[in-house]
Amino acid sequence: MSIAFSTYATDATTASPIRGVPNAISPGSDGNNWTQISGNQTASYVSNQIVLTYGSNSNLGVWTYAGQSQADQEVLVNITQGNSTSAVAGAVLRCVDANHFYYADLGNSSGNIEIGKYISGTFTQLASAPFASAAGTKYGLRFQVVGQTLRVRVWDASTTEPMNWSAQATDIVLFTGGFGICTAPTGTHSCFYDTFSATNGVYISSTPIDPTVGVEQVGLIATGANADLVPAQDISAYNMWSLHINTIATGGTITFQGSNDNVNWVSAYGYSAVDKTTASSATATGLWAGPRLYRYFRARQTVWTSGASAATLELYYRGIV
Repeated sequence: MSIAFSTYATDATTASPIRGVPNAISPGSDGNNWTQISGNQTASYVSNQIVLTYGSNSNLGVWTYAGQSQADQEVLVNITQGNSTSAVAGAVLRCVDANHFYYADLGNSSGNIEIGKYISGTFTQLASAPFASAAGTKYGLRFQVVGQTLRVRVWDASTTEPMNWSAQATDIVLFTGGFGICTAPTGTHSCFYDTFSATNGVYISSTPIDPTVGVEQVGLIATGANADLVPAQDISAYNMWSLHINTIATGGTITFQGSNDNVNWVSAYGYSAVDKTTASSATATGLWAGPRLYRYFRARQTVWTSGASAATLELYYRGIV
């Protein structure tokens, strides 16, 4: 059984711009376009950032990227509240139209990161967690929906992304839609966005897997910092994982991580088949393996300069003979 983890779209705004029109929001670096779904903010591209500026009102503005409709999604983006912690900056998932989407943002709930939904003119907060942001500081935001579960984490973008999710919620209203960013700058000011990417989130099998056979996952790719080379998944049916890193990104570090609740993550150790040592991360191509000492496993590219890392994962069941 092979499972390919897809990248839906990437707008690498902090790289040397590969964009069709200088200082314009579209097209992005991968050739896709941004589309304004709601709000009257103006959009521009300045100093390798998408800049969304206050219009004539403070209604929430939503912009989607690449024009896709997907079910399981994960957005990774850097956000900056330009002038005030009351300025709303965040991301959207499963955006059907101007009146139906999930969002995660700073600024809407004072001193908190929140997850919510907007359905037919009504905002409903689904979850929140304390987070003291500062105007002018760049934050990383990872927002994910898989099945009925929504998760978000936020952190100072100058530091390493934390392993734990900031907030988590469950909802069953929206099942598919687009992905993008949301904003509501205050006054005549702006909010800023960069390094946007959208992937297919966490793989959850919809059919039972025969643990005596194992599973192979090919085409695993990570193209940025704090991108998952192996998205988090339940490996409790198996006794062992084996990760063959075929390509390592320039400056790349792949960190192995384990969790029992898919929320709180710790470093996990692997065994190198190349030099017969154990370590919790890899900075070169090679074959790594480890026992299943936790329910969930992932491999995250915690350090990155440019390019892409690629790998194949094997999950094995080792029965007693």
